[in-house]
Amino acid sequence: MDLGVRDEDEKKELMTNEEMQKAMEFIFETDARTAITLDRLSKKVNAVPVAQDRSEKRWKRTEGRLRALPSRTKIQERRIAAQRRRSVPQRKTAADRRLKALAELVEL
Repeated sequence: MDLGVRDEDEKKELMTNEEMQKAMEFIFETDARTAITLDRLSKKVNAVPVAQDRSEKRWKRTEGRLRALPSRTKIQERRIAAQRRRSVPQRKTAADRRLKALAELVEL
């Protein structure tokens, strides 16, 4: 009796050719999908250093511009102040000329 039980257990454990074929197809399909996924991930991982390098260069340019901004602002402020100083005397002289001409008209 002991031998009969073992034979039945072994029969349950053994796969038919069709079951074996389906299992192998599943394994191959899974392996193919995994290979595709790994390939895609590999491409993404390889692209990271390039993108990171681009980002670092962009950040350095931005940082340089931000650091230069205060000095540019000071230069611009000086230019505006100098322009104002130059234009004020011209405005006064023009106004002075008009007043002088008016005074001359009134005196006549």
